Amino acid sequence: MARRVRAGLAGTLLVAIGVFHEVAGLFLFRAELAEIARAGVIDSVMPSLDPALRPRQAAFWFMVSGPVLMMLGALARWTELRVGHLPGWLGWSVLALAVAGVALFTLSGFWLIFVPAILMIRNARACELHDPRTAP
Repeated sequence: MARRVRAGLAGTLLVAIGVFHEVAGLFLFRAELAEIARAGVIDSVMPSLDPALRPRQAAFWFMVSGPVLMMLGALARWTELRVGHLPGWLGWSVLALAVAGVALFTLSGFWLIFVPAILMIRNARACELHDPRTAP
């Protein structure tokens, strides 16, 4: 029988991964972020076929994904603490994201996403086994 893990842990881990992602981005893309600042920020990362702008675009998307992870994690934590569980489809979706990310970008932080995804799936199953009316 599946055992529940502490409520809110998966969301907390996603928030932590998002924070780590932002800190890493500030370090990894410091030159590109400085270029964006020197260019005046506004319209400095415009879609373009110009190869010179691609590093700025990479920096932008890297830095945007951290807050998205933090928002998803905060919402997951909030929901799990109030409702008692997250829907199973969310855990499976996060797991699919992790699998796709690792497949396309093996040397990356996508490996970290497996932990909260598995926790979400495990908690959803435990709630379903405990009370079928709460099935995700």
